[in-house]
Amino acid sequence: HQKAQQTYAYWRIALYSVTGLILLIFFWSLTLRKTLAQKTRDLREANQQLQDNVLRLQVTTEAGKVGLWDWDLLTNQVFYSAEWKRQIGYQDHEIANHFMEWQSRVHPDDLDRTLRTIQAFIEKPWPNYTQEFRFSHRDGSYRWILTHAALIQDAQGKVLRMLGSHIDITESKQAEEALRRSEEQYRAVIETSPDGFWITDAQGHLLEANEAYARLSGYSRDELRTMTASDLEASENPAEVAAHIKTICEQGNDLFQSQHRAKSSRAWQAEISTTYWPIKDGRLFV
Repeated sequence: HQKAQQTYAYWRIALYSVTGLILLIFFWSLTLRKTLAQKTRDLREANQQLQDNVLRLQVTTEAGKVGLWDWDLLTNQVFYSAEWKRQIGYQDHEIANHFMEWQSRVHPDDLDRTLRTIQAFIEKPWPNYTQEFRFSHRDGSYRWILTHAALIQDAQGKVLRMLGSHIDITESKQAEEALRRSEEQYRAVIETSPDGFWITDAQGHLLEANEAYARLSGYSRDELRTMTASDLEASENPAEVAAHIKTICEQGNDLFQSQHRAKSSRAWQAEISTTYWPIKDGRLFV
């Protein structure tokens, strides 16, 4: 009888132990499921946020016509974005992820300079890396490209990747070249004109004056190149001259009567016709 009681007590303890273990496992599994569910929700949210960010980047780069590239220096493989390829007339599947796809398209006259600058940047990085070069388009033309880039390094400072962007600036370059030719033609005209002419920057510093204005003012052309519009203007003070220049830059031109001061301090009447050209940080032809 005593042995039966001992057996009963043993099994009762065992049953309580097993029951406790089952309850422990049950509550632990509930906690684990809640934790896993929360982690799953967090991962879904993180994944959705990543997809949203990727979509925003894609939309932004396409809208801004910015081509992206990512060069792995260890494998020499390069990722080129779809917009990068569209800039030069190709579909996404038509250009492989090789460095030579880029190198073979750089204009021969720009290639050596561009490669040397890249190598110097990798060996000794500096902030705000930019370069401009001509780049071959599928139609046989060359497009002007502005590129920005940055480096990714490991903990020891070894460069692993170079990432950057391509922006097509061909239209800006063409406009700049057209304005440069116009400026040269304008200079040729004013050199032979009997009227006095200046060329100033947007702050009013004289960059050039023709011989006719030198005779009218009594200053040599070299002296005039060291002066500002305020030095010669007799009708307006420096603040008024600066405000007048700002107005001309905004509206593009002006025609007005004024007085200029000669080297002898004599003031003489002048009719001023001024045109603003948005080249090289601004030019005023006076």
